[in-house]
Amino acid sequence: MKTIINKSIVALALLGSVIAMDSCSDFLSQEPQTALSTEQVFADINNIQPYLNGVYYCFRRTRYERTGLYVFLGLDETRQGDYQVWTEAPQASLDYYNGLFNRENVCVAAAWNIRWPVIIRASQALDALSKMPVAGEDSARISSFIGQAEFYRGAMLFEMAQYWGGLPIPEVKDGNIVLKGRMNITDTYAYIVADLEDAIRRLPETKQADLRIPTKWAAQAVLARLYMSAWEDESLAGKSGYRDYDKAQKLLEEIINCGEFDLMPDYADLWNPEKSCELEAIYTLYWGSLEADVHGLQWHIGSRAATSPSTCYFGGYDLVNPSAWAYSKATETIDGGPGLWETGDLRFEESIRTDYTYQGAKCTEVTGFGDDQLLPHFKKYEDIRTDGVQSFWNAGKNTYYLRLADIYLLNAECLNELDRQPEALNMVNEVRKRGFGSNWDSSKEWTAMSKDEFLDKLFDERTRELSCEGWRRIDLTRAGLYVKRVMQHNKWARETGTLQGDNHFLLYPIPDTEIKANNNLSPADQNPGY
Repeated sequence: MKTIINKSIVALALLGSVIAMDSCSDFLSQEPQTALSTEQVFADINNIQPYLNGVYYCFRRTRYERTGLYVFLGLDETRQGDYQVWTEAPQASLDYYNGLFNRENVCVAAAWNIRWPVIIRASQALDALSKMPVAGEDSARISSFIGQAEFYRGAMLFEMAQYWGGLPIPEVKDGNIVLKGRMNITDTYAYIVADLEDAIRRLPETKQADLRIPTKWAAQAVLARLYMSAWEDESLAGKSGYRDYDKAQKLLEEIINCGEFDLMPDYADLWNPEKSCELEAIYTLYWGSLEADVHGLQWHIGSRAATSPSTCYFGGYDLVNPSAWAYSKATETIDGGPGLWETGDLRFEESIRTDYTYQGAKCTEVTGFGDDQLLPHFKKYEDIRTDGVQSFWNAGKNTYYLRLADIYLLNAECLNELDRQPEALNMVNEVRKRGFGSNWDSSKEWTAMSKDEFLDKLFDERTRELSCEGWRRIDLTRAGLYVKRVMQHNKWARETGTLQGDNHFLLYPIPDTEIKANNNLSPADQNPGY
């Protein structure tokens, strides 16, 4: 086994600060500034929460800037903009599914590399915490610290297992991180489940004053998703034996009934940075306001036609655009079937931008940068606070990792799989009723249908409710709908046709740089097809 990180160079020890204000997104956060060794950090119990805040910052960066968006690409609800696929070949391959979607792809490596530090630093924390003497009132604090670290590591390993399959999970020996060989998918999930189950036991049931600290419900939501999404495909990641809708459903039902959360009455409030959204948010990634501690997602998701002036809050560079299906109305025919959006669904206006009028003038395409600049774009990451005062780069709205509407729809999926469709229908209709608001009537209500039809319609509903929120790739692979839906709705995937009949792309390749850096990995450990 190969030692790669010495205990003396762990950098994210101190000190993040958070100032809670009245609005959902008014958290002014700053990156930890002081680097201490693990011995120095864990010599004083008062250093440990700041260290874990540093792990949180690493966790948060998985939804940061361009690299945080790579896993959003190549799906049924998203496609890259014209100019992006013309000029960024490795990135374009994530929609084209061509020969550049390979083990040397720098975008795939970047998606791996922003997640791996969470696992490394959480593992360092758990090793050090296991050796700390526990006495009196410090016992509860240390238990909380362990739960936080287990949540971060378990949640991030879950994401990576869904993207890459079995993982070379590191261990800590004598304070040093030691890389290991690749585990099979069953052992990988066993490791994750152990983290999350223990986190559930240790984390608080109620939200803390420092909202970065996860609750048990966040860990429970990730564990439920694992039981729903675990790989059971011998030709890809392997048969894990962990797919269990009954276990998942019980975990999800507990979250729904715990009394800590409810759907926001108005869907629009979820995207208003001046509104508190803690009612629905189960776990949120908190950002700053304007130029202080921003994620830059709007920079890549907005429209190039709106980049002048740079203070137009819906400008951007067309990296993640909605597919034609994902912005079309159900009364239109698109991709051989109806568009996504039903008449009266208020979520459309909050999710999709169609109007490019700014300060009384119509935005115009920038010559040479594609014909899709004025087609509909995703709207959820626009930050009205930047309008007229800051570049659209400075969007700093909070982003959701887990929210209750997602839990309702996951629960509905489980109930349908368990032949409890009447309850599943109630779950979906609660979400739809909020989505239609004052336009709701009995014609919008779902009634009994076949099990397969329910699943297909549910994945339409998940896009209406959760489009561009980061879970779609995992959702589609779970349901066995990935190839069918991407080939139907993603124009770039259709153009090459290589995804059809070749599902090895459902797993990302293990980055070649990772295999070369780890003496316990070899080319034989690579995923099928790469």
